[in-house]
Amino acid sequence: MSETKHTEANHEIEKLKEAVKTLGGFYASLYAHLAKEVIDTFGEKGEEAIREGTRKYGKWRGANLRKAHQEQGYEINLKNLFEHYDMPNTNMLKSHRFKTGEREWASEVFECTLYDMWERIGMVDMGLLYCEEFHHAMWQTYWDKIKLEMPKILTQPNDRCRFEVDATDE
Repeated sequence: MSETKHTEANHEIEKLKEAVKTLGGFYASLYAHLAKEVIDTFGEKGEEAIREGTRKYGKWRGANLRKAHQEQGYEINLKNLFEHYDMPNTNMLKSHRFKTGEREWASEVFECTLYDMWERIGMVDMGLLYCEEFHHAMWQTYWDKIKLEMPKILTQPNDRCRFEVDATDE
């Protein structure tokens, strides 16, 4: 490939990464606006409905990802969950993985497109509902051995999200 075509291809890749990041921001904004309206209108029952809907969405994604992995011949484990995720994380997260394997996984996220949008529109509290419900539901539906601890979440607020995932039999 010529250098010009290589540069053009890199430029297109960067544009696609930015588009994914923009869509992530739209997703976060839509969630927050809907959640706020439901909670403002229905109070505690509205909050529980948002939490339940978020869990159902997480379970739906987890079940679909599990099915896709089985169809593609991937073993159901943490490594495949995170290395063959159902949506691109490129450019949406700034993170560091410090434990990776089939039965243990740990990472910290320092920047998140969803959090950035929730902060920008003043709806971090709505984002917290998402963070508290979604990951547990999705990942545990993907593989029922998963135990997830999130001792830090950007939306609590903290300076990072910390995910400690364990799927050992103990």
